[in-house]
Amino acid sequence: MAAAEPRGAVKRPARPDWELMPLEGVGPLCFGMRTTDVAAALPGMAELRRFPADPSFPDILGVEFGTSRAEPAVYAYFIDGRLFCVAVDAAHGPQVTLWGRELTACVPADLERFLLHAHGCEVLDVSYGPRGNPGVDGLGLVLRVQEVAGGVVTRPVMVARAWADRCTDDWEGAIPECEWAGRQWPRPGGTESWPPPGHKPYRGGWEPPFQGSEPVGPDPPSRPASPAPAGPSRSAAGPRGTSTARAGRGPAAPPAGTGTSPWPCPPTPSSPPRPPGQAAGKQQKRTQQPPPPSP
Repeated sequence: MAAAEPRGAVKRPARPDWELMPLEGVGPLCFGMRTTDVAAALPGMAELRRFPADPSFPDILGVEFGTSRAEPAVYAYFIDGRLFCVAVDAAHGPQVTLWGRELTACVPADLERFLLHAHGCEVLDVSYGPRGNPGVDGLGLVLRVQEVAGGVVTRPVMVARAWADRCTDDWEGAIPECEWAGRQWPRPGGTESWPPPGHKPYRGGWEPPFQGSEPVGPDPPSRPASPAPAGPSRSAAGPRGTSTARAGRGPAAPPAGTGTSPWPCPPTPSSPPRPPGQAAGKQQKRTQQPPPPSP
């Protein structure tokens, strides 16, 4: 099914096509790459800015790539200098596909039906995080939404194998907090955006670098990027615990093969690992308050 074309949207050049290689990489990007490797793999884009991606784990570095400040395309997240998470902008980013199914800029309800059908056929094991965003831990895939001209469409977020466990859980999972802010997955009785108006969940003055909507405005003047501030280490704490509500249990999604995989990214030992001796469910929690329950 083709991606949505929101009413009133400006006609854009064709997106590059990126295949999701679950737990290994997406398009030309392989998890475990360094920042210079990622930049070299995106020749049509420039590094636009760097930002602290999570207030509880400021060692996580976010890097925005795109053709201009008004047209960000890819958000890459690094820990210990290695790529572990990638998000694609719904308005300007590549078209990510999984088994031929487009994931970028789709109507949320259509893509959710696809996921739940695959779940019902026991092909995928779909789960929902506390804020209602769907995903598949076995693929290291979470679907978020983004507001663009004319509507709200999907934005895929993908993580490496070592960080896929409970990745759909926005409270305990490994995906940086900035990717959970802004528009939330449409659902009856759900909160439209996070944080809600007037709610200040983050300590230390941290603010999400974007709010899940298409940015506008001129390019900022060029300046050196500032490194993320010092603070508690995600690599020391490891992926966080679990509170994910599952749609049900089915067989694990077929993993990317190690010897038979047709994809260009081999499993790499340089991908940020889960710290040894760190038991699942006992990881460091966020410092901000959890989201309020839905009515």
